[in-house]
Amino acid sequence: MMNDRVFNLHDVFLFVTAFECLLLALFQALQPQGKKLTRIYLGAFLIAMSLTSVATLFLWNNSFGLISISNHTLLIYCLTAASLARGPFLLLYVRSITNPSSSDLKKDAWHGTPVVLGLILITTTGLSSSDIRLEGYDTALGALAGYYWDFIKYVTLGYTAATLFQLYQYQGQLKQTYSLYSTNELNWLWILAGGFFINWSWGVTVHLVGKFTDTDAGITNSMGILANYITFLLMNILFIYSLVYAHKLLPTQAQSNKKTSEEKPNDDTITKVTHAIEIDRIYLEQNINIEQFSSRVGLPVKTVSNVINRHFGTNFFEFINSHRVEAAKAMLVDPGYSEQTILNILLQSGFNSKSAFHRHFKRFTGVSPSEFRQNALK
Repeated sequence: MMNDRVFNLHDVFLFVTAFECLLLALFQALQPQGKKLTRIYLGAFLIAMSLTSVATLFLWNNSFGLISISNHTLLIYCLTAASLARGPFLLLYVRSITNPSSSDLKKDAWHGTPVVLGLILITTTGLSSSDIRLEGYDTALGALAGYYWDFIKYVTLGYTAATLFQLYQYQGQLKQTYSLYSTNELNWLWILAGGFFINWSWGVTVHLVGKFTDTDAGITNSMGILANYITFLLMNILFIYSLVYAHKLLPTQAQSNKKTSEEKPNDDTITKVTHAIEIDRIYLEQNINIEQFSSRVGLPVKTVSNVINRHFGTNFFEFINSHRVEAAKAMLVDPGYSEQTILNILLQSGFNSKSAFHRHFKRFTGVSPSEFRQNALK
């Protein structure tokens, strides 16, 4: 990845990334905002990224001259531990802000297994940093180095995929809990996690290209360098997100995976939920969540969620907003509301956001509110 000069632009980017990650980790540790465990996981991830950049810098640059540690055992252990810790700490950070109740430092310790296995691999095989830098795989050490990189690349990518799945679950839980919620914080988190997934997928691609093809080394080096630049960008986005958006994520109800025949809703619970919608029209209340809804109908949250899921075949988010759209449609075609603006109608129908109203209305009807009103008048 490095040229023969002591420092080139790519080296500088690795150095800046490493130094910045350490500063961000220190800054994060001093911040009172956010949960302690969240700060620990984010700080650990930043340190792991910093150590990975430092180890990469020394591993592929032979021309530092001041301290020759390119063959030092410490370098390979540092690279191994830091590279294998990135994925787990990213997952644990995201889980700590989306599902805090499931995060526990002692219970999460098993995620250190890949790091332990990687260090055992280095210890038992005797791979040195010079072995890992081999460009060919036609020797025993070269083949072993190839498996070493396989392990690091796939473990990292696997944990990033698990992070995306964590976000997918969180988004589903939001729809089970809230009738409306801001998507801004969640969208940025999707972009961030997706960015790491794409970047580390690119790393796997570079590894496979170098391992199984005769592509010129300069091309694979350039591909690898691109990943370093993307990493620098992602680290800055991550830190900004942790300060601006992470604490704004909404809490969700823990979801039970236990399914029994007793969960089938009975007529009494269905009647109560139906009455709350058709008679009390609770959906007209802005920002209502499933806890408030359940309190109003006198049923446990899990029971209400079960009725909506199994009897009505949807989630709380869709359930409430579909009725809000129906209420808005009725007002839009009612002569008594002809002088009302669309803004007034969306507020009266339970929405509190113009963008959310237009998005849901068009999804349920296929047209915008103004188009729906014009068609009705014709």
